[in-house]
Amino acid sequence: MKEKLLHFTSYFHWYDIVLMSAFLMIALCFIFLSFIFFRRKIISIPMFLIGFLLIIALPFVTRYILEERFYKVEIDEIYNKVYNYSDVYQYIGEITNVGKRNIAGCVFSHQILYDTSKDSGFVKYKHMLLNYVKPKHIYNKDIPMSLNVGESVKISQVMEDYPHRDEPFRTKIECYGKGKAGENDKVLVGYKKPPKEEASEPNPLESATTPSAENAENSEVSDTNATTQDSNASQNANINANAPNATFESTQESTQTLQTPQDSNDFSTQDSIESTPQQVEPQTPQIMPPPQMPPQESPQDSIQDNSAELDFQAAEEARKEEERKRREERDNFRVPMLKEAPR
Repeated sequence: MKEKLLHFTSYFHWYDIVLMSAFLMIALCFIFLSFIFFRRKIISIPMFLIGFLLIIALPFVTRYILEERFYKVEIDEIYNKVYNYSDVYQYIGEITNVGKRNIAGCVFSHQILYDTSKDSGFVKYKHMLLNYVKPKHIYNKDIPMSLNVGESVKISQVMEDYPHRDEPFRTKIECYGKGKAGENDKVLVGYKKPPKEEASEPNPLESATTPSAENAENSEVSDTNATTQDSNASQNANINANAPNATFESTQESTQTLQTPQDSNDFSTQDSIESTPQQVEPQTPQIMPPPQMPPQESPQDSIQDNSAELDFQAAEEARKEEERKRREERDNFRVPMLKEAPR
């Protein structure tokens, strides 16, 4: 018990201890005043209850101030699971200090939980309570670092021969301000993240393996424009070739319409000589609009589509090859296994 208490207090900085002492003194003052005014129960009883509640709430308030104010961190999990083809667990994440104090280290805690999905009744609620109070297994490791306010750092932890593949787990990272790094310990140094407004440098691997959405959209727009231009050119050529024939046919139709009423008038004059021939007003020939031909696909468009498809297939094969190499490097990576903390 003494060793656990000393180990717990070793993470506190001097101003953390001052904060806890101040809350404790306030609680003791209320209890002391309740003893002074013990003859007046209306005053003494509420003061004693307030002091007693402050003593009970002291660890919870201190924990909240340390985790949510002084050493608050934002964690971006990149990888947190067991490998598919080997019993190796790996955690990769990025820690950003968004609190009020500089961080001297963090505790990486990997907790194996009880599986409550298969339990029922009292056992289920018991295991749910134990998952918060005392999990099934706990693996802790101190990670010394020098992380100022606003800086970030990436961490990676590996556990080989992982025996809890199918069991639920929880990973927590809690940071502290007191330096505990030894002489031979490697201290991680934080770095400033670039602001979100600035564009990050392009990754050559991504640009070589997978085409971006912008390039794909631009190529699609250029192909569409080329297809439209070719179809318009072919349509204009067809219109120019058919224009004389259309005008000639329209003139023939107009002359026929002009001759038809004259023939009918000749027959009418032979039947009745007294009837006068009707004068037909000449009609202006109407030019019919040229027919619109459907757009035809040019051979250049098919060649461009085939070349774009071949480039995409080559990029996809390169991406798969890079992913396979990265998976082999990750499987060959070996780091000493974490030790289980004493329960």
